[in-house]
Amino acid sequence: MLTDEHAEVEVELARATSRLLDAGYLPALNFRRVAAETRNAAARHGLLRDGVLRHAEARALLRTTPFNSLLQRTGIVSLSPSMFAAVLKGDKVTIAA
Repeated sequence: MLTDEHAEVEVELARATSRLLDAGYLPALNFRRVAAETRNAAARHGLLRDGVLRHAEARALLRTTPFNSLLQRTGIVSLSPSMFAAVLKGDKVTIAA
């Protein structure tokens, strides 16, 4: 069960995600920068070792976040190991086929 605070955050994240999926919204968004920031954050959290994703540690970290249920629904945590690594290393900015 979500607290009211977590529910509000999830609703806002859903709105933001919906906007980002609209090609007309933020047409100048720099996806390479988003990828670089994702990679930097993964490194700061100790999820990369010599450029290789530490899968168990990454999945464990995502399981402990308050947004685990949201991450589960987006499918990020259930990606194949290679796709999961590509997203967190900033090699891929979308999980669409």
